Amino acid sequence: MNITMNKMKKIVLISLVLFVNTVFAKKDTIVKNFVLTGVDSSVTIQFYKTPKTIYSTYNTKALKQSNEEDFLVLDLSPKTLAENDSLEFDGRSSTTQVGVATRYNYPRNKHYNNLFAKAYIEINGNEFCLMKIHAYSPEFSPKYKRWIESRILAKKNGKWYSKSYQKELAGVAMIFGYFKPEFVYDIFVNKKSSNYKLNDLIQTSLVNGTIDFNLFFKKMDDKKIEDKKYYFELLDTMI
Repeated sequence: MNITMNKMKKIVLISLVLFVNTVFAKKDTIVKNFVLTGVDSSVTIQFYKTPKTIYSTYNTKALKQSNEEDFLVLDLSPKTLAENDSLEFDGRSSTTQVGVATRYNYPRNKHYNNLFAKAYIEINGNEFCLMKIHAYSPEFSPKYKRWIESRILAKKNGKWYSKSYQKELAGVAMIFGYFKPEFVYDIFVNKKSSNYKLNDLIQTSLVNGTIDFNLFFKKMDDKKIEDKKYYFELLDTMI
């Protein structure tokens, strides 16, 4: 009887955990009528309730460059300069073999990314993945070092590659990189914010219920000309 009751408790507990995970997991969000020059009308954005940690690894054999999160692991873990450069869209990087080897030998638990959000965007039939990341590494200092990134990946022949710049995504990459995660969510999903400065920026950029990002960036530039620190409180604390 006790064995049966214990089994039942385990089943109930597992079911509860699965239910909680299902309820609190953020689903992909389709942002319709995305108004940005050159960008198709729908963008899929996935936000993580808590940031997803992507660690470097010594064993990359099972990783696939066709998976954007696997790409991040591969990007953290190259052993040779050739492996590093194979992840670049144009096939070359600014680093050296010495730099790659030094980074490769860092402790795995001190060389990682926290991924907050990723957006899948099409521009004239070409696929891109934009990511908001907090990167951690002792690369530039003997002490723990961290910085923000808005990574742009471009898909080519079914594989993701790092793309340092894409003019159509420059403004959106700035929002992903420099704004706090909750404000990125407010902009792309809520279309409103409890922060009055951001809310004013959003509301005055809405056209037929969707944000015209060309107008959004123009209004940001106008405010920054008047006061360079006007939007300072919206910026990521990692800056």
